[in-house]
Amino acid sequence: MSCNTLLDHFSALEDPRQAWKVVYPLPEIMLLVLCATIAAAEDFVEVRRWGREKLTFLRTMLPFARGIPSHDTLNDVMNGLDPALFSDCFTAWVESLREAAPDIVAVDGKSSRRARRSDAHPLHVVSAWASRQRLVLGQQAVDEKANEIVAIPLLLERLQLSGALVTIDAMGTQTKIAQTILNKGADYLLALKDNWPVLAADVRRFFDDPGSAAKLDTYETSDGSHGRIEVRRHAVCHDVDWLFSDRRYPGEPRFPGLKAIAMVEAEVERGGKTSLERRYFLSSLALDAKLFARAVRAHWGIENRLHWVLDVVFHDDLMRLRTDHGPKNMATIKHMAMNLLRSAADKDSLKTRRKAAAWNHDYLRAIITQTTSTRSSDSPVHEGWLDCVIPFAVEVMASDVDVRHFGVGDLDPGRIGVGIEFASHGEAGLCRCRGDQLDDRLIADEGPATPVLRDEREQLVFDLIPFAGSGRQMADRDGQVELVGKPLKLVFPEAHP
Repeated sequence: MSCNTLLDHFSALEDPRQAWKVVYPLPEIMLLVLCATIAAAEDFVEVRRWGREKLTFLRTMLPFARGIPSHDTLNDVMNGLDPALFSDCFTAWVESLREAAPDIVAVDGKSSRRARRSDAHPLHVVSAWASRQRLVLGQQAVDEKANEIVAIPLLLERLQLSGALVTIDAMGTQTKIAQTILNKGADYLLALKDNWPVLAADVRRFFDDPGSAAKLDTYETSDGSHGRIEVRRHAVCHDVDWLFSDRRYPGEPRFPGLKAIAMVEAEVERGGKTSLERRYFLSSLALDAKLFARAVRAHWGIENRLHWVLDVVFHDDLMRLRTDHGPKNMATIKHMAMNLLRSAADKDSLKTRRKAAAWNHDYLRAIITQTTSTRSSDSPVHEGWLDCVIPFAVEVMASDVDVRHFGVGDLDPGRIGVGIEFASHGEAGLCRCRGDQLDDRLIADEGPATPVLRDEREQLVFDLIPFAGSGRQMADRDGQVELVGKPLKLVFPEAHP
C-alpha cells in the first residue's frame, strides 16, 4: 500500500476551509499529522517542528510545495473536520486491513481527562477492538448530554460484524444493543450486573445451586504472575427457557436470541489472603465453556492493549485539545497511528517503534505504506519475516499436482505460516513440517521435493522453512521482502536449488 492509497480512504473528507484560501492541501496536513503522531509528536507545536525537520522526507510522498503550515493552521483544520465523516473513513480503511475470519470484538469506552473545557465533561470515546488482530475497528464519541448506551449502537451500525462475537460490559447490556448486534449478523456476550436486578438475581441464584438436573459445561484455568495466583472457573448453561416462563412480571424486557447464561468465578491468592469474585454473562451464542473463557479474557484486551497504550504510550490523558472537533479527530488519528504501528514486522514495543519511526525514515515509510521492510537498520536479516495476510495468485508449475487450497495465516508477530492442500495422482494431503524435514511427501514423478515460492518476475526465491506446527515459514533467501503481495508462482522443483 502506498501513501496515496492510504490517503485515498480519506478522500471523502471535506476541507473545512474556504477553497480560495487554501495554501496547504488537506492530504498534506493529514499526512503530516499522522506521521508526526506515529513519530511521538504530542501537540501541534511538536508536529510543526517535526515536519520542518523532516520536510525532505515528507516530500518523497507528497509535494509540500509551500512547506509546513503553522501550528495554528494545523489546529484550525483538525478542529474543523467533520468527526463523524472522519470516523466513517477510518472504519472503511480498517476494513481493508481486517482478516475475513470472524473475531471477538470488544466494545468499551475511555475518557481523555484533560480534553475538556473547564465547565464541560471530558471527551469520552467508545471504541471497538478486534482481539485477535489487535486492531481498532472504529470509534464513536459520546455527546456531552448522552452516555455509552446511546453511542454503542451508532458505532455498531458502522462496523462489519458478520460472524463476530461482540463483548460489552454491563453498561451496554441493553435489549436494543443486543438486537443491533444480532441484526449485524453477529452474536453478543454481555456482562450482567444489578442494572438488571431481577434477571441478575435469578442468574446468580441458579449458579449458586444449579441442581443435579442442570447441564453445565465447565472449564478451569489458572496462572500465577505479579505476586498472585489466580484460578478461574467457568460455567455455561444452555438451558435458558426457564427465564422466559409465565412467572416473569408483565412487560419485562427480554433479551433477543438469548441461548446461554454463563458465570466466571475468580479465586485470587495474594499475600496470604484469598478473594473470590463471580461475574455473570448473557450470550446469544451457544458457546462452550472454553470459548467463553477465551472471550472473557479477550475482552480485557481493549483495556490492556488499547486504553492502557493510549494513556501510557500516547499520553492521551495529557491531551489538552478542548475546542470544537479537535479532540474527537485526534482520537481517530491516534487510533490510526496505533493500527499502523502494530503492523510493523518487528518485536519491539510500541514505545520503541514510535522512537524508531522518529529516527529512521525507511522505518516510518514502511509503516505508513504498510510494507514489510520495517526492520531497524541494526536488525539481523532473519527478523525480516513477512507479517500480514497476503492474497497470493498461485500458479502450479508441476503438471501433475493440483493445488486445491493455498492459505496464508498470521501465526506470530513477524511470521507467516503457509499451508498447502494438494492433490496428486488422486491423493490429497497437507504439507507439514517436523523438525527440519517434510513429514508429508509430494507424490510426483520427480519424487520428494521441497516447495519453493518464486515471484512472477523470477527475481526472488522464497523457501518454505520448517517450523513446529502445521505449516511453514516463508523467508526470502536474499533478505528482500519488497515484493510482498505480488502474484507468486508455486514451484515444485526436482531438487532444492
